[in-house]
Amino acid sequence: MRRRVTIALSTVGNPELIVFDEPTTGLDPETRHHIWNFFNKIKHKGITIILSTHILEEADTLCGRIGIMNEGKLVAAATSTELKNRFGKGFRLNLNLKNCTEESNRSIVELIRSKMKEIELLDNLSGYVISFVAKVSLITELRDLLRFLEDTSLQNEEESALLSNIENLSLSNSSLEEVFMELTSEEKQTNQRN
Repeated sequence: MRRRVTIALSTVGNPELIVFDEPTTGLDPETRHHIWNFFNKIKHKGITIILSTHILEEADTLCGRIGIMNEGKLVAAATSTELKNRFGKGFRLNLNLKNCTEESNRSIVELIRSKMKEIELLDNLSGYVISFVAKVSLITELRDLLRFLEDTSLQNEEESALLSNIENLSLSNSSLEEVFMELTSEEKQTNQRN
């Protein structure tokens, strides 16, 4: 409650700028979301908020522009989407499988690669999940692949039987956490220093 009161008091007098340092650290998820909703309300009143946080979901949800710092230096600043497109690995396609043998699992991977040459196999947990990653620049090819996977009229009988082993699929963009790890990894920092 003290944190809520402190945050509310910071808006007294309609300031143009408010700086918050780790305002939701240590709070339960419900309280955190209440505070996020409050931040969104005051943003729409024209108040600029500078937010320092280690909770990347918070930055992704609340911030129009995000600056990533490493060892006291700003290493990137842009919108969340721009950071993900520039530094993320791309779109991740997960196929959850049912009743899949190693042979059919391998055949599914080969089929996906035959339909989209540039897609990269990320994980192949035989019998459970196959994960691929595709660069953001390949969005058109990825869209065509998804259309093929979803539309049985585009598949021949053998492909349709094979793809019936896919219980569900999901597609997601890189997370801000992946971007942060890419920008601040020890190996990357060592290479930049040399």
